[in-house]
Amino acid sequence: MDKILFNLLSNAFKFTPVNGEISIYVATVYRSPGNAFVRIGVEDNGKGIPAADQNKIFGRFYQTTNSFNQLGSGVGLSLTKNLVEIHHGEITFESEENKGTLFNVFLPLSEDAYVQDEKFAPEISGTKQYLHLEPILGEEPEDEFNTKSKNNSDKAYSILIVEDNYDLRKYIAEELSEIYHLFEAVDGKDGLKKAIQHLPDLIIADVMMPEMDGLEMTSKIKSNLITNHIPVILLTARNSIEQRIEGIEHGADSYIPKPFHPSHLKARIKKLIELRNVLKGKYSLQLESKEAPVLLTEDPFLQKITALILKNIDDSELNIESVSKEIGMSRGHLYRKIKLLTDKSPSEFVRLVRLNEAARLLLKKDKSVSEISYLVGFNSPSYFTICFKEHFDVAPSDFANRANQ
Repeated sequence: MDKILFNLLSNAFKFTPVNGEISIYVATVYRSPGNAFVRIGVEDNGKGIPAADQNKIFGRFYQTTNSFNQLGSGVGLSLTKNLVEIHHGEITFESEENKGTLFNVFLPLSEDAYVQDEKFAPEISGTKQYLHLEPILGEEPEDEFNTKSKNNSDKAYSILIVEDNYDLRKYIAEELSEIYHLFEAVDGKDGLKKAIQHLPDLIIADVMMPEMDGLEMTSKIKSNLITNHIPVILLTARNSIEQRIEGIEHGADSYIPKPFHPSHLKARIKKLIELRNVLKGKYSLQLESKEAPVLLTEDPFLQKITALILKNIDDSELNIESVSKEIGMSRGHLYRKIKLLTDKSPSEFVRLVRLNEAARLLLKKDKSVSEISYLVGFNSPSYFTICFKEHFDVAPSDFANRANQ
C-alpha cells in the first residue's frame, strides 16, 4: 500500500504545478450488490494526460512528454497496476488536459476475494506464516540476483547493472537473467567497486545516481587499466543531443534514452559483446599468425603489457607474477584481463610475444638462432627450436628463407 500511494502521489506531483491542489479520498463503495470495495482516489488539478497517451500510461517505461519534471524511470504506474492486481483489485483513471487527473484504486474488502494461500494465518504451529512472494518492495535481499547468478555459472557472459532505482534495476535484471550472469550495484561508487571485483563483460548504468553518477563512474572505468575494456551502456531520461555527447565524451560505448524497449537494450548488449569478441579474435589471430609476427592493437592495456614484455624479454624468469607486480595489478586481475582480451592465458601471451619477437629478429638475418633464443628469454636453444617449430610449423633456421619465398 505504501508503494501504491507513493507512486500515485509522485505522479500527481509531477503533473501539478506549484500552488496546485492534490486530494486523497478513501471510502467504501459497492460496485455491485454485496460486493464491497475500498476506493482510494488521488486527484490533482494539473496538466492532465494527453488523449494520445491515455491508453499507454500503464506500460513499462512509458513516459508522457506533458510533465513538469521529465526525470523518472517510467516504471511507477506499471508497478502500481501490478500491485493492485496482486490484491485482486482494479485501477482506473479519468483525465482531461489542463484540468487534471483522478486515479481510483479499488480493492476488495471481502476475505472471499482471496484464496487460502494468499491469506495471513496468525498462528500455525506457533510460527507466523506469510505468503512467499518475490521481493519487489522495500529493502532488497543482499546480492539477491548475484546469488541466483551463481547457480547459472554456465552462462557465457556477465553483465553489471548499476541503477539506484530498485524497481527499474530488478526489471532490467528480470529481462536479462535468462541470458546473462548478472551482478547488481546501487550507485556509481558501488558499480565501480563491483566492476573491478567481477570484471563483467558489459555494464549497464543509469546516469542520475547518488554517491557517484553514471558519467563519473564511466570515466573512472575507462581510465582504469583493469576495467577500460568493458563496454558501458548509459541509460537516462535526459535525451538531448548535448547530453548524449556528454555521455560519449565520458567514455560510454552506447547511450539509450528512457523510456526504452527491452528488445532494444538486448540488441545493443548483443552487438557490443559481439564487437568485443571480434577484437578478441583479431588479437588472438595476430598473436598466432605464422606470417606477420607483430601485435598491432589499439588497446592501451595490451600495448602496455606488450611493451613491458619486450623491455624485459631477455629475462627468462619473466612470468605472470613479475608482470603483475611490474604493472601494479593483482595476479588474478591480470590473468582475467589478458584472457578476456586475447583468449590466451598470461603465460601463453608472454610465450607468443617472445616467439613473435624471435621471428622478427630472424628476418633481419644478423644473428644466429642461438643468440636470438637467449635474446628472447629462452635458456636453451634446443628448447627454443622446439617451441618455435611448434608455433610456426618450421624450424627457426628455415623461417627467414620461407618468408622470402
